[in-house]
Amino acid sequence: MTSKLTSQVRWHSFFFGFAAFALGLSVAFYLFPSAMLLDKWEWWATETGDNPVGIVGYLYLAEDRWRWPLTQTNLLNPPVGINAFYTDLVPIAALIGKFIYGLTGHIHLYFGHWILLAYGMQAFLGWLILTQIGVNRLLAFIGAALFILPSFVARAGHIGLISHWVILLAILAYVRVVKLAGRWETVLWAVALGSVASINPYLLAMCAAIFIAGIAEAARRQRVSASDAVIAIALLLSTSVAWAFALGIFGQGSLPHDLGFGVYSMNLLSPLMPQSSSIPGFAGVLNPTGGQYEGFNYLGAGVIAIGLIALTFYFSSIRRAVSSNPILAVILVGLTVYAVSDKLYLGQQYLVDLGYRKLPGLSTLTSVFRSSGRFFWPVGYCVLIVFIAIIARRFSRSVAAAVLLSAVLVQWIDMRPLLAVTRAGWQVKPELVDRKAFIEATNSYGEFVLYPPSACPVMSERDIIAQLQLIAAQAKLPVNAAFVNRGGPSCADAENRFSKNIAADAVTKNPLVIALKSAWSPTLLVTGATNGFACRETVNLVVCGKNPIDPVFTRLGEEIRPMALGTQRELSAANQGAGVPYLGIGWSLADQYVRWASGPETTIAGRLEKPVCNNLTFKALVTPLSFGNYIAATAKLTLNDIEVGEISFSSPAQQLVQHTISLSGRCVDTIKLGLHFKDLKSPAELGMNPDVRKLSWLFRWFSVTGD
Repeated sequence: MTSKLTSQVRWHSFFFGFAAFALGLSVAFYLFPSAMLLDKWEWWATETGDNPVGIVGYLYLAEDRWRWPLTQTNLLNPPVGINAFYTDLVPIAALIGKFIYGLTGHIHLYFGHWILLAYGMQAFLGWLILTQIGVNRLLAFIGAALFILPSFVARAGHIGLISHWVILLAILAYVRVVKLAGRWETVLWAVALGSVASINPYLLAMCAAIFIAGIAEAARRQRVSASDAVIAIALLLSTSVAWAFALGIFGQGSLPHDLGFGVYSMNLLSPLMPQSSSIPGFAGVLNPTGGQYEGFNYLGAGVIAIGLIALTFYFSSIRRAVSSNPILAVILVGLTVYAVSDKLYLGQQYLVDLGYRKLPGLSTLTSVFRSSGRFFWPVGYCVLIVFIAIIARRFSRSVAAAVLLSAVLVQWIDMRPLLAVTRAGWQVKPELVDRKAFIEATNSYGEFVLYPPSACPVMSERDIIAQLQLIAAQAKLPVNAAFVNRGGPSCADAENRFSKNIAADAVTKNPLVIALKSAWSPTLLVTGATNGFACRETVNLVVCGKNPIDPVFTRLGEEIRPMALGTQRELSAANQGAGVPYLGIGWSLADQYVRWASGPETTIAGRLEKPVCNNLTFKALVTPLSFGNYIAATAKLTLNDIEVGEISFSSPAQQLVQHTISLSGRCVDTIKLGLHFKDLKSPAELGMNPDVRKLSWLFRWFSVTGD
């Protein structure tokens, strides 16, 4: 009888918690297609953005043997491989999937299930935190709906960072450690939160800050001894470090870092100014830097409304909450300062550069955690908890329920544009390649060699590479391209290898070479880089294989018909410029207006519209690389591998170069112009910037004329 009664009491005490979890799941099924959340292959096969990159990393990790670090796979970007951790795949879930694959031989997708878990846990942990601080269970259930903040909904495109529930778990740990937790519970919290390293480093940093604040506050209140506090923090840090070594974050060379701090920040108005809102005139996101979408932290009209009530009528309660948790308050202020970075923006107005990134130690921290705007997430949740607690405690239960229900209604009306954009953005995407034809090709080829590597093309074309990677991964074919969020294969090296030999990255004897047409030059058919391969083209791809009459190969595209090299006109060397089809070896990927020549040899080649027999004139508008006393001043010019002259500069300014080659009646209809440089230096060697490419001249356009 007693056992039954105890069971009933526990069930009733968690009834609203289960309801909150179900509420979170319901929101997920409202926002996302069921096929996605239930991890149907046919849905994820054409998905775009960051998540397919993580799926590719997971597939190759699961199919490879166990290596060290645990997330290393050599099937992606062979033979060197990559650390799949940097494909943002939620490492702990990927490792569990790898283990299951080893037992069953079946790949289990988990991305949709992880999103479901995130939504369910978001509402459940919001409810649990509120009940732990004394809020009535029904009121906590209503308040749980507010934990699905705009900043949470906006993260669905990033499988790791959608896991805001671990931040709430850290806040729950803070509440428990400060008020109730014993020694062993504290130890479990330390290990659990240290293991957030196996989900995402940003979330680990946030959780660690909150947990350390809780331990310090418990020590201040003399709930735990100083020695136990030190042990708990040491255990948190040692667990994090152990995961970092196991996942290859530590122990694999220098700690990965990048630029962007101050760009991917939070606008000072972001928490309060309506964004992606149904309020007229506030449909967009504050983004004066081009990267402050990472700092999108709008709390929502409903949360702001109850905040105004709390601030106006119960400010003393807020002051007491702050004064009774001074260490947490300091941590939250610090997280806010870091979130806005040292370059402060108020709306569209730039205010000041505080320059604190230059302080000792902070230069490394700000390069590792460059997307600083994310660090406001714990602050937003703590503020929300305080507001809900004040409403629940200061009003009668019925009035508090009415206020919170009104806030939820206002919040969801305010979020309608964001919800609509989210729903629209997660519909089934179109096929960017002929999946049926390429799936059939996986049975005839030993690998896919993709160019450029997926870290190199512009973002709009990266999804084409990702869909090809998914096809190769499902067929267990090695693939060279690897998109990782830090470091990764060198684009410049890939350009140089591919322009000399399109199969340079192949690790099997029968590769299928697939290149984006935006990066491919039909000049390669002239220079011999395609030696031994026949090539065909689609709308956006060039596909090359060794057996030109294989029906599987012929179904991949149409016969290539290279354009003739037009004379008497200027041909832009910029991205998608008219001169791109004639660029041979020694060129960097272009930007919108210009392109660098790179390395000791740079070529331009093609078939002429008609034979030239007398004189051939080469012109180009170029700027030589120069810095200080250095200038890339001289190049030898060759025509069809025969030296025909020299071009020299005396000034580092942009200038027009021109050289006329006498053919003396020797007619040519195919040309390969070569520029040959000696003793080139890189911008890094000159102290200009970190670029290590050996650059020579910056081209705007070139032309070839004949008579």
